[in-house]
Amino acid sequence: MEQVPKGSEANTGPVVVNDTPTSPSPPRSNVRPISTVTNTSSDKEAGSGEAACSTRSLKRENADLCNEVERLQLINDELAHECDCSETRREAMQRELNQTRRKLEKAENDHEQEADRLVAMLAELGLQNHGLRRQLSELQKVSLDVTKISDEVHCEICLHLKWNPWSLPYCGHTFCGPCLVDWFRTIQEKFRARYPNYAPNEHRESPLTDVERQQILEVRFAHQAFTMLASRAFRRPRFICPKCRAGVPCRPVIAYDLKEVVSLVAQVQDEQYDPTDPAELDAGIYWKEFWPNA
Repeated sequence: MEQVPKGSEANTGPVVVNDTPTSPSPPRSNVRPISTVTNTSSDKEAGSGEAACSTRSLKRENADLCNEVERLQLINDELAHECDCSETRREAMQRELNQTRRKLEKAENDHEQEADRLVAMLAELGLQNHGLRRQLSELQKVSLDVTKISDEVHCEICLHLKWNPWSLPYCGHTFCGPCLVDWFRTIQEKFRARYPNYAPNEHRESPLTDVERQQILEVRFAHQAFTMLASRAFRRPRFICPKCRAGVPCRPVIAYDLKEVVSLVAQVQDEQYDPTDPAELDAGIYWKEFWPNA
């Protein structure tokens, strides 16, 4: 055996060269033993059985996989349908949410406008309340004391309100029209009882004659003149005031100012107007029986 020089060493280490001669190998024979052939057939049959089993197993697995795929596909379809339904519901809910949001915004705007209107109304009512309080204060200052003017608004004859007060021209006292009529008729009836020939509607004052005038001028006929004038003067009744007995030579006049005061007092006392006095309608006819020439 020769050793390789150190300079020709490879990375794998030293190489040893065998110089022993080799003999050729004998040729292989194609004839196998019988036992070997028999084992091979059995092996093939066993392999075919195993392959068939494997094929059936694979088919079952394939069928199972197909069934699983179909099941998963159905589940996938159901999930897709549920997703579509969920998307539809989500869109519907989104639309409803948008509508609700718009309604809420509109309601909020309406509430703000209503609040502004109510604030303005409250301010206006506050001003009106202040004005009414001021008017009430002024009215309380000039409030009407009914007890102080009771004698002025009530008739002293009938003690009722003077709905149509009539004032006597000389003394100024006022009474109800019907009360004055009854008072003057009483005086007239007494006068008619004393002078039965008294005819107020036919009475006319005649001028003095020359003889009467001459008798008045002559002192010696003073008594006759006085008797004559007295008879002429008392040809008609002498009407007097029911209160002060002052003479009433002419018809009364209606007191419009006092009538307004009576109306105010009636409102305060909640009394209703009693239109029993016809004097307001036709004063001329009302007093004509007492003063036919007036």
